[in-house]
Parts: sequence; C-alpha cells; structure tokens
Amino acid sequence: NGNFLVTINPLPATPKIISDSSPSICDGTAVTLRPDASIGNLDPVWSYLTYNTAVSISKSGVYTLKLKDSKNCESLPSNAIEVKVNANPGRPDIVAGGPTTFCADKFVTVATTQNASYQWLKNNTIVPNLNTVIVNLSEAGTYNVKLLNEFGCASPPSNDLKITTLALPESPIITKNGTAEFCAGNSVELTASSSIQNLVWKTSDKDVFSTN
Repeated sequence: NGNFLVTINPLPATPKIISDSSPSICDGTAVTLRPDASIGNLDPVWSYLTYNTAVSISKSGVYTLKLKDSKNCESLPSNAIEVKVNANPGRPDIVAGGPTTFCADKFVTVATTQNASYQWLKNNTIVPNLNTVIVNLSEAGTYNVKLLNEFGCASPPSNDLKITTLALPESPIITKNGTAEFCAGNSVELTASSSIQNLVWKTSDKDVFSTN
C-alpha cells in the first residue's frame, strides 16, 4: 500500500466589513462597504460576486465578504451588513394664495399640496427658516420646495414660483405754514414735498383724502 501525504491549508482569517455611512440610503444614492483592515495579497470575494476591495452598493440586500488566498482557500463569511434603499417622496406642487408681484412691504402666502417635512429653496439655495407647509414670502426670487421623509430622502423639486417685489416710492416730506395747534374753526396749511402724484393724506389711523 502506498502512502499519501495530505496537506490541509489553513483558511484565511475571517474579515470584518464596515460601511462608510449609514446603510439605510435614499434611492439614487449608494453606500460604500469595505474591509476594516488591509487584506494584503488576499482576493476579496463579495456575496454578489464582485472582486473589488471596496464596493459601492445602491440596491437593497444583505452583503458579506470572504477572502481567498493563492491556494483558492476561502475564509468564512464576514459579518453581514444589510443595505436598505428607501424610496424618495413624490414631487410636490406649490400654489400662491395671491399675486406674486407686489409692493416691497407686502407678502404672499404659499402652500404645498402634500403633508410632510419641507425644505424650501430660494434661487436653488436652502432657506433655513422656511420649513412648514404654508410660508409667507416677502423677498424677490424663484422659490420651490422639496419634501423630506423620515429617512431624510428628498423628493424632486416642485414647480418654480417667481416672486417679484416692487420698490416703494420715496417718502414725502411734510412742512406746515403756521402753527399746528390752534382754535376750532381755524386751519393750518400742510405741504408735501414729493415727485409722486396721487398722494394719500392720512391721520394716524385712517385715510383722509387724496390729492396731487
């Protein structure tokens, strides 16, 4: 009877994998999975049959890694990381409750058509203090809104709403010809210095009359 030499090669050490960010991601984004330490000359074998050391994952699933040496011995599977892809909210619409061109001391009320968390943008820049379903807009610019779900996933931006503000006229200067304190039956002449026509004279609480 012949003798046979049997050699049992050791398995590579079981790797550990980590994710560069949360494995709960939004649709259209990705998370990177990688070994937590150098794998040297070993070949990475991911559970979905790719051979890169670090992998970018954009589909939901449970992922593990094995390491293979030059003798084709594979390690035991690493810890598992579950990647979950969360759907983005649907595109909202925004509606203005009045004219979008108005004097600079006024505002227009704007509301979205869905109930969620909101990220309002002006000229494609987030406005930090606007985060409710209904907002009052008083500054000129192009506005839209995105919806955010509980995972922080954002919808496509809504329709644009352009706000135009009109500059206020120069304030007139009033002068008086005579004393402003007098007996009943007398009067004082007031003169408004202004290039604006159709002035509206007012007391402290109401309009009195219009004049040139």
